[in-house]
Amino acid sequence: GITHRIVSISGDEFVTRGDANNTEDSPISRAQIKGKVVLTIPFVGYAVDALKTPIGSLVILGLAIFLLEYSFLAKKQADEKTISSIKAEIEKLKQNND
Repeated sequence: GITHRIVSISGDEFVTRGDANNTEDSPISRAQIKGKVVLTIPFVGYAVDALKTPIGSLVILGLAIFLLEYSFLAKKQADEKTISSIKAEIEKLKQNND
């Protein structure tokens, strides 16, 4: 959606202006106001615009591949630790039975 600031109020008419605009919009009525901005995250728009470029797409693809490989590596390491502890437990049981 489009968000404009209310710059003046005259009765039931509101005059708005976008942050990037030099001129005010035509007056609107209270019924045309759909909501209120309660949170902004600075600079997110720049990141979104950068991600729309071919280089941004490659960065996202590279990050996805990295995270996928990292998750497989972490799982493999966890599996190896589990196998190692099972082997140690088997050896311990063997020694107790001897």
